[in-house]
Amino acid sequence: MISNYELIELQSGLDEISAFLLSRMKQDKDGFYWETISRNHDTETFSFTFNPSLWNGTGGIAWFFLILYENTGKEDYLAAAEGAFSKIFLYSTLHKISNPSLYDGISGIIYLGSELFRITGNDLYLQQASKLYETYRQKILEEQTEDMLIGISGILISICTLYHCTKNQKLIDDLKVMVTTLLEKSLVAESGIKWGKNHLSIDSLCGFSHGNSGIAFCMLQLGKYFNNDEFIWLAEEAFRYEDVYYDSSKNNWMDLRWEESKSSLPNLFDWSKSTFLQEDFDLNAWAHGACGIGSARISALIMTGNPRYKQDCKKIFERCKHDIQKRSKRNHILFSGYGGLSDFLLQYHKVSDHKEALGLAKEIIMEGLEKSRRHGHSEWGIHNTEDLGLMTGTAGIGFSLLTVIKGKTFNSILHPELPDNQYENKHDTVLKSFKIKKVFFARYYPKTLENLKKFISVTECIYDAQNIEEFGNRLSDLIKKLPEKNAEYVLDIHRLETIQIHIRKKNKGALCFQTRLMQLKKELAENNENDLRKKHFIRNPFIDVYKSRWNWKNEKNKDTESGKYNNVFYSTDEELYHIVLEDFPAAVLQLLENPLSIEELGKCFQYSEDESEMIEEKLFEQILELLKSFFIRIKE
Repeated sequence: MISNYELIELQSGLDEISAFLLSRMKQDKDGFYWETISRNHDTETFSFTFNPSLWNGTGGIAWFFLILYENTGKEDYLAAAEGAFSKIFLYSTLHKISNPSLYDGISGIIYLGSELFRITGNDLYLQQASKLYETYRQKILEEQTEDMLIGISGILISICTLYHCTKNQKLIDDLKVMVTTLLEKSLVAESGIKWGKNHLSIDSLCGFSHGNSGIAFCMLQLGKYFNNDEFIWLAEEAFRYEDVYYDSSKNNWMDLRWEESKSSLPNLFDWSKSTFLQEDFDLNAWAHGACGIGSARISALIMTGNPRYKQDCKKIFERCKHDIQKRSKRNHILFSGYGGLSDFLLQYHKVSDHKEALGLAKEIIMEGLEKSRRHGHSEWGIHNTEDLGLMTGTAGIGFSLLTVIKGKTFNSILHPELPDNQYENKHDTVLKSFKIKKVFFARYYPKTLENLKKFISVTECIYDAQNIEEFGNRLSDLIKKLPEKNAEYVLDIHRLETIQIHIRKKNKGALCFQTRLMQLKKELAENNENDLRKKHFIRNPFIDVYKSRWNWKNEKNKDTESGKYNNVFYSTDEELYHIVLEDFPAAVLQLLENPLSIEELGKCFQYSEDESEMIEEKLFEQILELLKSFFIRIKE
């Protein structure tokens, strides 16, 4: 419980921060604004300037004052929010904002306009938000990054909120385009579904800001809003992927971002979870780690009632409790500090009536208030500089105080929920009936489905599988009901595409492939031909060999006789290449599933005694060719 004395202290602190922010507010002919800290990426320097974003700019501070007004009714707070939006709107119409994102771009400004309309009922804000969307529509639809912080998932929340206010058919069509883009970029994983090419990460990220949890949170919101359980299914598949990287010893999900320190890890070529556990950053914050993941899991618990998510939330509570008791963080801001942990604790308290969670949130935010007072409510930025921003500084501290005073979290920018869709519109059916499973599963069995449909009608119910494995089994069962000759033919491509799925599951993205490639080039350069004759060799982990009865590289193979075709799959950072090899190199690749020397390889072939030297030379030439093409590597 929070005592009267503590409530008075918290309220006093909130009033101080609000007054401080108002004192730092500037005005010009266009409206109100704050000069917030900004980094110049060209000069690597920091300066104070107007920035319209929700993340650490005028937009975020305006949103804070709008929420203050909603909870207090004080007109000064509304005036600050409205005056700031006036400035932001005019700036956005006169200058091209390059970033389409929710937290740091134009979608955040559209979201702020929608929120102003929701709270004030003033149609002007809805008109302005709609105008900004029309102005930046093409830029928004072109976005290819998937995540919540800078990508499609956050944009979907903003534009769906605008759609709720307008019920504009054009917006629902655009939402479908963005959902389709997100689906097209989804990937099968070792378990579940993931997103990301991973140019700067070990594998697709876990977490709320850039990882699977943020995308899953967006899918949960769309599923609830449009009453489509397949969105919720997609979210749960995203959670299944994240749980691969849960580390029970730390009670946290791994931070899979790359740092140069990881380049010297032993067994780096293996690129497995165990390779990187020893160097894991073990961060717990809104942006990365258990806390942000907790926001998505709480949403899943509320929507599904699945006890698995209740257990997840309990684990996350324990981790947040541990970090607060150990005082392991340096600050109290929202995106990386105790402010994010406090928000999760308040959500957890709301869904479970957990008194200790409320007490911990109060304790750490009271401490944040004391720290804020010591530096005049301003020094939250880099090197203790002033940072007034919402996610990064003073406004966020104020928001944390407000939530603890109320004893609950709000539908906030930390976990922006869509409104309740009480009055279903005819346009809603576009996404209510959207077949997410069909779109996802069909991408991985295109030729199987194409050939199966030549013999029978494939009904929609086949797509109602819980995962790609179950869908593959359903297809196999259906194919086996065909006449024997047709079944043999279609099963052949089904097995081939199933193998391709298993290969794709192992792919860890661009950084993994490029790092392995650099190591292979280095190994090759360090050995001359005489050295190589004494070495053992093994097939690379991104190379797979599979025999089929038909040549599926030939589009007109149906009329050809079945035989034996050596399919080699080369999984790179860009795509999965399919090659049909001659028998001899394919046999060598197949045998090198385990490490062998040239002499040991030779013993696997039948030949007369006087052909021994010739066979070994032929094998050596083949080994050289495979090494130079990176199909195999030297095994020390």
